[in-house]
Amino acid sequence: MLGPVLSMKRYKISLVSLAVVFVSAVVVWFLVEDREKKTILVRLEQSAFLAARSVEAEIDRFRYLPTIAGEDERVRALLRAPQDPERIAAANAYLSTAVAASGATYLYLLDSEGLTLASSNWDQPDSLVGRNYGFRPYFKDAMKEGDGSYYGIGVTTGKPGYFMSRRIGAGPGGQPGVVVVKIDLLPLEASWKSAAQNLSLADRYGIVFLTGNSDWKYRPIARLTQAALDTLIASRTYEGIDLGTRRPIAAGENASDLLVSGEDLFERIDDSLLSASVRLPREGWTLFASTDLAPARDSATVWSLITVLVGMLLTGALHFLLQRRQLVALRLQQSEMLERKVEERTRDLAHEIEVRKAAEHDLKVAQDGLVHAEKMAALGRMSAAIVHEVSQPLAALETTLASTSLLARSVEEKGVASRIESARNLVRRMQKTVKHLKTFSRKDRAEIEAFDCVESLRAAVEIAGARAERIGVKPKIQAADAVYVSGSSIRLEQVFLNLLLNAIDALEESRVTADHDHRERIRCLCGYCGRR
Repeated sequence: MLGPVLSMKRYKISLVSLAVVFVSAVVVWFLVEDREKKTILVRLEQSAFLAARSVEAEIDRFRYLPTIAGEDERVRALLRAPQDPERIAAANAYLSTAVAASGATYLYLLDSEGLTLASSNWDQPDSLVGRNYGFRPYFKDAMKEGDGSYYGIGVTTGKPGYFMSRRIGAGPGGQPGVVVVKIDLLPLEASWKSAAQNLSLADRYGIVFLTGNSDWKYRPIARLTQAALDTLIASRTYEGIDLGTRRPIAAGENASDLLVSGEDLFERIDDSLLSASVRLPREGWTLFASTDLAPARDSATVWSLITVLVGMLLTGALHFLLQRRQLVALRLQQSEMLERKVEERTRDLAHEIEVRKAAEHDLKVAQDGLVHAEKMAALGRMSAAIVHEVSQPLAALETTLASTSLLARSVEEKGVASRIESARNLVRRMQKTVKHLKTFSRKDRAEIEAFDCVESLRAAVEIAGARAERIGVKPKIQAADAVYVSGSSIRLEQVFLNLLLNAIDALEESRVTADHDHRERIRCLCGYCGRR
């Protein structure tokens, strides 16, 4: 009964252990993934912060240039006389020199309508001189607020760049103008790619314009509204790019929060990517540092598998211990059952021994009774001889004593002595006979001892002698020395007596039969029976 109970208990414990191992593996997976994500986010935050500072440092290198250029008299003079060739040539030469000294891409001057009056690339095939950029946001913002900034693809050159503008005054008699500097940020993108950094820079509308991931280039972070799309198309920000067909990068519902929040945000923007974002509030940009979640998940999977392995080992050890415990319990149960059976068998054997002892005692008592009965029977058979044997000495004793009494009065002393000795012999004979009868008649305890078997034979002959003499047989013992045996002298004496009595009975019966046959023959010869 104990075995099935332990087996069921072990089965339940194994199921619970496996469930605990599975739950532990899942918990470990999530804990390790969360820890790895936090570690990755810290690293991404640092990377995004450093990248944002490098972008701002690159822009700040040229932020002064529109203001400085607007203070130059040659630029202001051109605003006062836009058609003067000498002033145009002087302004072009100055702007070219300024670009060469600063490292900017282009530096040019727009009038109050957005028409380019002078440019640093005036002598290049893609010269900006004579082109109107009044539709550009940086021109509108500068005319309205004094300065502006904007990132977009050049409609003339087809090259992307960052535009910073500054409104300037021409002085008395002149009209205001806008000095614009264009800088190339593509070297930053190239450095991100070479460093294998998944860094991305998005404008205020969420369009990624600089990125170390080529698949993200000119894609919106979130789906664009129609108003934002119309504004970008009107300003020709990304000339030649069909933004309406670009698939958004972010998969979460709150991805648009990255574009309106003024704080640094850390959001998962893709199911397999983790991203840390940093806002550049002056330009209205958002910089993303992203990385693949595969290493974190791989680490979580490894630790989860380790947990499963350790859990299975512990479960196996527990299963082994439970099985060992069950075996020990079964052995103890078997030992108890064996002990009970041995105890029961011992009790049965003890009872059998007691019954056997009682039976043996009863048998011994019965045997002793039979032996005693046989003795009494033998005594019964010998009673006549014994009476005869005792009566003769008594009669003789009586006669002897009577004679002795008479002789004591009238005869000499010598005759009295012989008569008295004769009487004493007769008394001894009776005592001896009675002694043998008393010894023979008592119950034998069957004690084993060493005795002279000749004495037992003599005692048997003394008892049966009288009967033997009555039929004319006189037993004679021929034994020179004593013969010692181990046993019961009384029982051996009984054996000798039985043999003597049987022999006497046989002789007596044969004589009776012979006498009967002899009488029969005499009777027949006498003619009493009518036969010859």
